[in-house]
Amino acid sequence: MKIYEYIKSGNRRVFKIFGLTVYEQFCDYNTGRNSQIFLKGIVSTIKIRDEFEYHVEKKLKIFGKCFLEGILDNNMYTWYFAGIPIKKLKLAYFYKKHYLKGVKERYDDVYILDANSGEIYLFLVYFLNAYMKKNVSKKILLVATKKYHIDLIETICPEIPYIFRKKLRKNINADMFNYDGINFHMIFKHGHFKRIDKELHNKNDDLNYFKAIKERLNIKDSEIEMRKAVISEEIRKSVYEKAKKNGLNINNFIFVSPEANSCQKLPESFWIKLINKYREYGYDIYLNLMGDANNYNGCEFKSFDLSYKEAYALAENAKKIIALRSGFIEYLIQTNIPMDVLYTAFSCSYIFDNVTAEYVLKGFSLKNLPYINKDIIREYVISDNSYEELLPQLCS
Repeated sequence: MKIYEYIKSGNRRVFKIFGLTVYEQFCDYNTGRNSQIFLKGIVSTIKIRDEFEYHVEKKLKIFGKCFLEGILDNNMYTWYFAGIPIKKLKLAYFYKKHYLKGVKERYDDVYILDANSGEIYLFLVYFLNAYMKKNVSKKILLVATKKYHIDLIETICPEIPYIFRKKLRKNINADMFNYDGINFHMIFKHGHFKRIDKELHNKNDDLNYFKAIKERLNIKDSEIEMRKAVISEEIRKSVYEKAKKNGLNINNFIFVSPEANSCQKLPESFWIKLINKYREYGYDIYLNLMGDANNYNGCEFKSFDLSYKEAYALAENAKKIIALRSGFIEYLIQTNIPMDVLYTAFSCSYIFDNVTAEYVLKGFSLKNLPYINKDIIREYVISDNSYEELLPQLCS
């Protein structure tokens, strides 16, 4: 008999000692329910988190009876002991405590950037100016909740102060709320993405994500202004030195970005063939990777770590950008470098599920964006194994 044993099967985890189960865990990612059972139920915990309905429950049970419970509903956190409410706090209190901790200066408006790179890029570039005017925001603070938000802020609106805070996983059911005289703005809530998800599933041909943001923020076309990305000479110098150190021919290369969080990945074999073809044409290749470069054995390329700002500065020198559709690509549009963008179906996720490549293109086409040079953007839908047929077009 084994001293200890760990069993993992689907969403279930079991830990045993001398054959006796001492711990079990069950996770349901669709409903947000997580259960933990210790010593066959002597102690158990249950956590239910519905980020779309802004509802959270946490329970501690002993011998099957609930002793401690915390419930988030209607933007109020309530704690119970043996079924008796013992404490209540407005969720807005947590936001001020978390996001403004250590901030000594007083701000009128706090914009919490709680989305991925594509949506935050669009907000800062196209909607920030109009949104500030609409809300009469005079003294604002931007809150970055992802590290790359900082690069976006520093290149698009460097004059606006910001702080970085890790994402607070307590969703308030309001686009904007006031607490202690400060206006907090949520950019964007989960309900925004839920609506897009619903429209995609309903095959709404009129949907596009730029229009959805515009309607969400209640901003008219005539109010939209485009902010230009600005890269410092210091960043450009850093990129040049990295390229030189890694042997990249910065005057004759293709910028290839094969990764994405939302879209389904294409086989490494496809990218290897693409790279080898461009190498035959005499181009050097920069491969923008977060994953393992060893997966691309069989072709010659350069790959080295770059920040968002550095990646932008490097892409400015490329002959072409070829990329799987991701939020990162919006950021590269202002380089004005010709780009080929590949659209695949969304990978299975909590938000966008079973959305075909055709509807990803309809809903998220870069050509929906105003004030850009659409003539230098080529977009391709890839379904099944059609990517092999695209190689001649992508290499032209």
